[in-house]
Amino acid sequence: MGNNKKTVKCSYCNRLGHNRVTCPKILIKVDELRQQYGSSHPTVLEHDSYRKHYSKKSSLNARRHRSCSYCREPGHNKRTCSAYREDLSSLKRANNKWRLNILREMKHRGVGVGALMAHSNHLSSIENPDSAWVVTGILWDKIVWTNDNKKIINLVLVKNPAISRSLTLEQLLNNDTSYYHKWDVLSPSDDLRMPDDWDSISDPGFSAIAVEVMDSIQKDDYETLFTKLIQKKLRIKYLFGDDDEEEVYSIR
Repeated sequence: MGNNKKTVKCSYCNRLGHNRVTCPKILIKVDELRQQYGSSHPTVLEHDSYRKHYSKKSSLNARRHRSCSYCREPGHNKRTCSAYREDLSSLKRANNKWRLNILREMKHRGVGVGALMAHSNHLSSIENPDSAWVVTGILWDKIVWTNDNKKIINLVLVKNPAISRSLTLEQLLNNDTSYYHKWDVLSPSDDLRMPDDWDSISDPGFSAIAVEVMDSIQKDDYETLFTKLIQKKLRIKYLFGDDDEEEVYSIR
């Protein structure tokens, strides 16, 4: 079966697989003439001029056909894309703002390692206002703006430490009177054991998550993603009060 793949043909030696600029025969000839007569020899001048023109043409073609995989604009790639950097920074700032609100509420309520908690309502013999649970750990890496409402507070039952469970942020912080699954702090603790930089924009954990999110979308998808995330978080009233909503939208 024939091979229809196009192959470069040299205009100097007529062989396939290279062009005039990289032709071994002409390179040897030009090198000999350069050493014998200098760079002003007509054949050497012609070759140098052709090589310079070819290099410039190749560079222009490369820039002309290259486009950014994020914004789809020509002339750059994602690594140098200003829109990508700005949107990535916006995502980090939004996560930082959200985390600071969470941290403020946790400190205010005394939710730390060693705090005693109980369910606000009577759900079962162990999940009721009279059954105390102690906080054994906080999963800080799961408190992430781009994730769903994951379970982040680990508890064990005081009267039977073999029984454990975990709470979501909504169970922990939702103040809505119609919300039936919330928990109260019986005895506060200020022992947060928060990782370094967790409450900063430069937190390496979220930086890795943000890059992963950004690498999975393009510029056209970003506005939709950002708006949906904000609206989703605003529906949970413990995150932002009415006065904070305008500020949240201005994070970017």
